[in-house]
Amino acid sequence: MSNRTTLPKWFLVEQTLPRNALSDVGASVSQGWRDSALPATLQAGQRVGVAVGSRGISNLASIVRHTLAVIRETGATPIIIPAMGSHGGGTAAGQRAVLEKLGITPESMGCPVEADMATHRLPIVDSSRDDRFPTPMPTSQAAASVDHLILVNRIKPHTRITGTIQSGLIKMSLVGLGKHPGAEWMHQQLAAAGYRLDTWCEPAWRAVQQHHPLRFGLAILEDAHKQTSHVEVLSSQTIWDREPELLRLADEMMPRIPFPTLDLLIVDELGKEISGTGMDAYVIGRKTNDKQPGPQEWPKIAHIYARSLTHATNGNATGIGIAELCHQDVVDAMDPSVTAINSIAGDHITAGATPVTFGCDRDALTTSLRLGASRDPGLVKWVRIVNTLRLDRFWCSEGLWNDVEKQSDLNALCEPEPIAFDQAGNLVADSPVPIDSA
Repeated sequence: MSNRTTLPKWFLVEQTLPRNALSDVGASVSQGWRDSALPATLQAGQRVGVAVGSRGISNLASIVRHTLAVIRETGATPIIIPAMGSHGGGTAAGQRAVLEKLGITPESMGCPVEADMATHRLPIVDSSRDDRFPTPMPTSQAAASVDHLILVNRIKPHTRITGTIQSGLIKMSLVGLGKHPGAEWMHQQLAAAGYRLDTWCEPAWRAVQQHHPLRFGLAILEDAHKQTSHVEVLSSQTIWDREPELLRLADEMMPRIPFPTLDLLIVDELGKEISGTGMDAYVIGRKTNDKQPGPQEWPKIAHIYARSLTHATNGNATGIGIAELCHQDVVDAMDPSVTAINSIAGDHITAGATPVTFGCDRDALTTSLRLGASRDPGLVKWVRIVNTLRLDRFWCSEGLWNDVEKQSDLNALCEPEPIAFDQAGNLVADSPVPIDSA
């Protein structure tokens, strides 16, 4: 491809997002547990399973560590149980590796990580059940074998699931604790139900309550800066009613791309710890379809270019299929087997499809300019973000200058400047914020 194509200039933008971070996350977690019925529930010598997922939750290691400390205060013995469905290639070693990248190991937590993938099946009683809701349901043997089970997870909008119950404690109990077979089973039910958990999963949730020693859940909310803003201990009896209320609060704090339409979104990094689909489909407006937004989804982005995978995703490139273009670095870092296992188990096989691939950023951006309805470098609307969790700073093409000036919550930090590349044709401009910061 020619290197002489004139590309748009761009400028760095800062978006003012509300901050609501807890001043001391660890202290808030400890106090929440001590004020709950947990200490009175546990007895010395009992085994307490703490279910932990694979999402990149801010302060996750600290949150889990303070939870374990409160359990130890009662004389009980904590055990960490990975609750991440088919992630990590659907293997015990893979799931331990995922937790290790999140800072959770037997050494750092001072307790075992029981990553056994064995499952058994729970009977489900549902008088209204039809053929799309088969029984029984696969679930973790390790979770059933402890004396008490606690869930620790963030509440937020899901990348595909809609309705009043999305990502959170209930989904973790059904999909995460289902291990690989349970994740496949649950996603089949989700597809049949139009990706609504709230309309059909209550009997499955009640089965988990009845047949697992589920006692409590720790619900975590994050603000638009990806900082822990709220932690709340819920008893298993209150989770079903309280989680939809927390989801509404989480939705209000979600960061968003502040433009209704874009010709190109450049995403520096994708990863399972960022989102189940590598980049949050809710943020990029592609929750209902990988390649185009639904009528009520925003922003409406013509093309997406993915530049790399995070280290923590451990080769899992699930979600790369949402992009139309990607850098060769993504393909080189991708573990096809792990990606396929997760995409198939999630009944989202297109999420693992490889986009058109480029050896350098210049070729990808030059191609994007040739694809749009508008090919005038001064008019195209491009945005470059680090990832879909970090939207406080981003690069905008000059075609968005007037849009930025009109919004009081956006501030241009420099004048438009040419996009600079190194000798290999890759971007030399810094990421909007340092990757892996915060």
